[in-house]
Amino acid sequence: MNSNRTADAVIIGAGAVGCAVALQLARCGMNPHVVDRDGIAFNASAYAWGGLSAHFGSGVPGPMTQHYRNAIAKHIEFYEELNPSEPDDWQLQRVTSLSLADNDEGVALLDNDVEWMQSEGFESEMIDASEIYALEPAIRPGMMAASLVNAGWELDSYTYTLALAHEAQRRGAIFTTETIVGVETLGGRMLGVKLIDQTRIDTPIVITATGPWVNEVEGIPALPIKPIKGEIIRLERDGNDLQNRVGFGGFNVGRKPDGSVWAGTYEWERGFNRDVTD
Repeated sequence: MNSNRTADAVIIGAGAVGCAVALQLARCGMNPHVVDRDGIAFNASAYAWGGLSAHFGSGVPGPMTQHYRNAIAKHIEFYEELNPSEPDDWQLQRVTSLSLADNDEGVALLDNDVEWMQSEGFESEMIDASEIYALEPAIRPGMMAASLVNAGWELDSYTYTLALAHEAQRRGAIFTTETIVGVETLGGRMLGVKLIDQTRIDTPIVITATGPWVNEVEGIPALPIKPIKGEIIRLERDGNDLQNRVGFGGFNVGRKPDGSVWAGTYEWERGFNRDVTD
């Protein structure tokens, strides 16, 4: 296979993860090459809610809790390093979340959540109905209790990802829009990545930041990652309510610093379907 390029490392995927890794490697004196078939922040990183939370998610509570905490700290460090000139575009902010319950079973589940979060040092507590409606009067009647957690952050995913990429480029990273179809190894040693045009970028290090597309790259062991179709509705709503992130039954709603209200995220196992649903 023809090879006319070399790189200290190749990162497959130019979303938030790939761009953050590129910046970290560039900060360490390497010259990484980031390859994405669509471009920088083209897919999920362009539309995501931008939440940074360690108190919920896969592997939480459990082995991922500290990893998530470390990741949040790194994102904040990157943000401070990048020092955006127009911070409103970034929307980095600390957020408080309310998880609601309208029956005894739901209250018991929230009690358990608060117990483990407090044991892990998260700022969390149970509040009763009167406190819920004092915080967010727009919530429908009938709620019995809620967990109040002050442990998360949010930012604007799209502008943040672009800023990570620009700073990585300033430090020597290369970004190209190409399709990688596989990786080549020999005797357990990485040789490089294969492109769709049958050329190769030689590199001793390959980092995959492709999300669910990782299983389409030949030569990478299959991983238990699958695409999830998620949608967020962005609304105009007068007033200044919904400053807390309100969650109920897997659904969330909250107001962003620009005044818009985001509602979601709906999730379905529909593969790589990008159609907007009714």
